[in-house]
Amino acid sequence: MTLEVGSITLGTAEMGNLFRVMPDAQARAVLDAAWECGIRSFDTAPHYGLGLAEQRLGAFLGTVGRERARVSTKVGRLLVPRPDGRAVPDTDIFAVTSTLTRRWDFSDAGVRASVEQSLERLGTDRLDAVYLHDPDESPDPPGALHSGLSALAPLHAAGTVGVLGVGTKSVAQMAAAAADDRVGEVMVAGRYTVLDRSARGELVRCSRAGVRVAVASVYASGLLASDEVAGTYGYRTAGPDVVRRARRVAEVCHRYGTDLPTAALRFAAQGPGVASVVLGARSPEQVRQSVARATAPIDPALWAALEELEPDPGPAR
Repeated sequence: MTLEVGSITLGTAEMGNLFRVMPDAQARAVLDAAWECGIRSFDTAPHYGLGLAEQRLGAFLGTVGRERARVSTKVGRLLVPRPDGRAVPDTDIFAVTSTLTRRWDFSDAGVRASVEQSLERLGTDRLDAVYLHDPDESPDPPGALHSGLSALAPLHAAGTVGVLGVGTKSVAQMAAAAADDRVGEVMVAGRYTVLDRSARGELVRCSRAGVRVAVASVYASGLLASDEVAGTYGYRTAGPDVVRRARRVAEVCHRYGTDLPTAALRFAAQGPGVASVVLGARSPEQVRQSVARATAPIDPALWAALEELEPDPGPAR
C-alpha cells in the first residue's frame, strides 16, 4: 500500500536551525518544494529555533494562502525575554542567537500567551491543531497534561484552536493522553520506527479510542535517512549498537529491493491507526525524495522479514 501525499505533514524543526544554520532562502525553497509536491499540512513549534521556524512558516503561508493549509503548533515551552536582555546562542539543539529563552509553562496564562505569540509569528488568527509539547519532560508531567488541556479548552471552544493534542517521545505519555477525552490527536516522535516499535500497542489503543495519530521522526532524527547509516539517533550521536542494527535493517531492505529510508517511511505510515507521517527536510531534494518514497513499490514480504530481526534497541538515552 502506498502513502498518500495528503497524509504527509512537513515538520519544521530544521527551519529553526536544528543542529546547524539554514539560510532563509533555503528554508523557503524547502517550503516551496513541499507545496509543489502537494503537501498541505505543516507542523511547527515555538521551541524550534526560539520562534524562527514559526516565523519562516508564517511568511511562507502569507504568500500561498493560509486557508489552504493545515497548521499545527505546540505549547508548553513559553518564549520569554532573557532577564539581561542580551542576545546569546541557544543552549539547546538549535543554531540560533536570540534575546528569548524557554520556560516550561502549561498554566492557563502561559498557554494563552504561547498561543497568542504563535498566532502572531504565523500570521494567522486560528490554529488547526495545538499539541502540548513534551509534557512528560516538564517538572510536573501529570499536572502539565491536565493544566495544559484545561487551558486550551476555552481556546478550542472559541474556534482559535482546532484539535487538542499531545506531542511526546514517551509511550507512557501516549497512553495518558489517549485516555483523556479532551485529546483528539497524539503526535509520537521516534517510538514507531523500523528500529523502535515500542509505541505499537498504544497506536492500537489510540485507534480504538478514536484518537488520531501522527508519527514523527520516522528517520530516527537522521540515522535512517540514508543507506549510508550514520549520524544521530534520538537527536544524539548514534551509538555502535544501534548503528549495527540499522545496517542490518538496511541489508534486509536491499534483499527485498528497497532502500532503508523508503522502508523507514512506509513502515511508520502503515502503523495501526496512523493518520499522518511528519517528515523534516533540509533541502527541496529531500522533500521530493520523501514524496517519491511514499509511492514507491515495496515487496510486502519485507515487513515479515524485518519482524524477524533481533529485538529493538529501544529509545536513545
